[in-house]
Amino acid sequence: MTRIEAIRKQHEIAVQTANAHLPPRTANAVRTRRRSLLWLWLLVFVGVLAGFFSCRKKLAPWFDNMLGTTNVSVPDNYGDSLNARTTGVSLEKRFADYITPSEAEMVQLFEYVRNSSHVRENLLYANVMGSVRFTYDPADSTVNAFAAVVRGDGAENGAIPVICMLGGAARFGRLAALAVALDWNGDHGAAARFINSLSPSDCSKMDDVAVVRIMNSAELVAALDDDKVLATAKSISAGLMLGILAHESGHHALGHVLGMSSSVNLDISRNQEREADSFASSVIASSPFGEYILVGTLFWHFALAHQESADGATTHPLSKERFENFVRANPDLAKGFGIDLT
Repeated sequence: MTRIEAIRKQHEIAVQTANAHLPPRTANAVRTRRRSLLWLWLLVFVGVLAGFFSCRKKLAPWFDNMLGTTNVSVPDNYGDSLNARTTGVSLEKRFADYITPSEAEMVQLFEYVRNSSHVRENLLYANVMGSVRFTYDPADSTVNAFAAVVRGDGAENGAIPVICMLGGAARFGRLAALAVALDWNGDHGAAARFINSLSPSDCSKMDDVAVVRIMNSAELVAALDDDKVLATAKSISAGLMLGILAHESGHHALGHVLGMSSSVNLDISRNQEREADSFASSVIASSPFGEYILVGTLFWHFALAHQESADGATTHPLSKERFENFVRANPDLAKGFGIDLT
């Protein structure tokens, strides 16, 4: 017998001797304790398993990174139905980048209007627009853009003409463009679903909650993961924003904001809005991207018209009238989309 075998034999004899001296009740207690520990470990395992499944959404990105995949979920305030699995750029990044344009994008669109042939070839327009400043406030959810004259401070204490685009208008335009792009790419009910998803309050305020509700209701979420649809939507959206900026530029170029006062004559105000629309139509007609500007502008007013009452005209004409005026001013482009007033 080797030395190791002798030691093992002595250990076995010692264990048997110790157990033999235990009273039966103690031996049973040892067995019971072992069974209790077994049940305890089983309960711990079940608890860990339940906790894993309840937290699987939070743990999924960690496991996906280990496996080389990416689990994409838009933040909670963007809605659970925006959760998806995709490749390349994450869905939540596409959502954020698309829904809220960057300041650089908006400045570029304004500069395009300022340098359009309709403005550049008219010395008066070019001189006025050369001094206009553009500002963009993405945090303001108001669906609006406006032209104004403000007083400068310090060295610039004179009157400064400005155009401001608010975030609500940009988000409204992005959603409208997404619906039209889906419609163009085969989902022929998308534009109608968008319009039917709107409420009157959406036409004055468009925050993240409203965006998510409309995207879910109008079934626009899938478009964010379709590169072709997204590219079309960005072109239409750019056209829509150009139309708005061209309209506001028209207010400055035509001198509408120079004599503003607290008392507003509604008839004069509505006529000035019509003139600014006509200015925007001239920018559209002189632009190589006129079809995108026109379709974005038409759908903007078409969507707003569905939320207006017949007596809703105040400082602005009804959107229905403005829609018709843009069609009359751009008949060939409108006809290309199958739109006429007959």
